[in-house]
Amino acid sequence: AEVENRRVLWRTLCLQRWPDLGEGLAVDWRRRYRVLSRDGQPLSQEKVEDPLADFSFVVQGRWGADAPVVFSTVVRAGRYSANVSMHGNELEFRDAFQLEAAFSAPVPLPASWTASGPSADRLDVSILVRSRTDDTVAHLICFSVDKRTIAAPLAGARNDPSGRFSIVADTFNFPTAAGCGGLFTDGEGKRRRTQAPWLTNMIDTFPAGLEELITGVRLEVSPLMLHLAVEPQLGPEPHLRGMRLGFGMIVEFADGVMQTLDGALPLCVKDVPATFEHLDWV
Repeated sequence: AEVENRRVLWRTLCLQRWPDLGEGLAVDWRRRYRVLSRDGQPLSQEKVEDPLADFSFVVQGRWGADAPVVFSTVVRAGRYSANVSMHGNELEFRDAFQLEAAFSAPVPLPASWTASGPSADRLDVSILVRSRTDDTVAHLICFSVDKRTIAAPLAGARNDPSGRFSIVADTFNFPTAAGCGGLFTDGEGKRRRTQAPWLTNMIDTFPAGLEELITGVRLEVSPLMLHLAVEPQLGPEPHLRGMRLGFGMIVEFADGVMQTLDGALPLCVKDVPATFEHLDWV
């Protein structure tokens, strides 16, 4: 029913803008809308080389799901290279998907993040994707960063004489519950979300024959680097000034071997547009 509703929506948008179109059978109305919006012009060379040339991303964050937004910035996708050792197979990825967000103003960390002891304040991040072709927007993913992902390195790095430092968050031992849909707690007490639609696309990158050895997979924000700074005019405590993030798949094998954080299979730029088919565009 949900897929049918989206088809009806795109059909309605097409016929409102181009009322002389025929109905047609088995028409992909969303694709037709995008083609007609280009007015018959072919894709530019930039779009051929960069499948995300027509898309931008909005990174938003808040300290808790019901708290006000503390940062919101528009970014373009980037890429990085990653080498992964997966169960004896050396895999090379030259176009791993990455977002780099620089905030217009430093964001203070909650007092509980700079004090000793646990913190109930999670950094909840939502990422939206916008298509410039038809000016539609969709919710791409959300995730939650626990204080414990950076607690140990933060204690030492905050004394960096330069006043600026970056920390790679430990999202392997402290999962971010990356995905879509509602939050729930699994049998191991870990928070997860009900949907991780990208996993089916990423499984296609497995070397042949490994599927039989895999017992579990998890979508994760990996790598996740938080950029911080101590600004004298703002006080002695660190402030968040940006972040760099990619998405990977943590894999567990039947022999008990689990991929380390550095070995997470990355989501690649060429595969990102296929994930958009799972999204609800408005």
